[in-house]
Amino acid sequence: MPPPPPWPIEPAVRFGTWAQVYGDYQKRDAAGAGLLNCCSQFPLGNAPINVPPQLALKIESRAATVGFVAGADLTSRGVFFANDGVIAGVTAGYTSSVLKLNTVATDVTPIGDDPPGNPNRVGTGVSHLRATVSGPTVGGYATYFNGGFSSDVTVKFDFLTLNETFNDVLATTGPAANPPE
Repeated sequence: MPPPPPWPIEPAVRFGTWAQVYGDYQKRDAAGAGLLNCCSQFPLGNAPINVPPQLALKIESRAATVGFVAGADLTSRGVFFANDGVIAGVTAGYTSSVLKLNTVATDVTPIGDDPPGNPNRVGTGVSHLRATVSGPTVGGYATYFNGGFSSDVTVKFDFLTLNETFNDVLATTGPAANPPE
């Protein structure tokens, strides 16, 4: 009968690496009615305008996030006791998130509610926003375990930059802002 094979000898430290890629996309649209208080009290001749402009609002939002994080760690067993161990590692990654927000506001006040000769007190307003937040990330983590007990700590540092562009054409004043004398 051959002798039994020897018990495997575990290395003092085991090394490991890992990586994760993530992403998210959100699309949100909304439409509704609104009132604008800017132009409801301007007089036209001797009669005040008491009906605030009614607006049709349309909002479109698009947000996308992509990124990755990778790490390398080591595991050591039998640090203080036969059943305990430590896992320690470092991480690095990159993330980028883009938000696009478009809005349109249109005066839809019924013509009968506007004073004669002033069918549109406000024009159509549009707004476009694009914001990008991106940059690298670094961090570290450690875990101590012994039987059913474990305790861990994680630190992470993000070095993000914000790049924002927008333009607005806010047509909130019309002919009623400068009424005839």
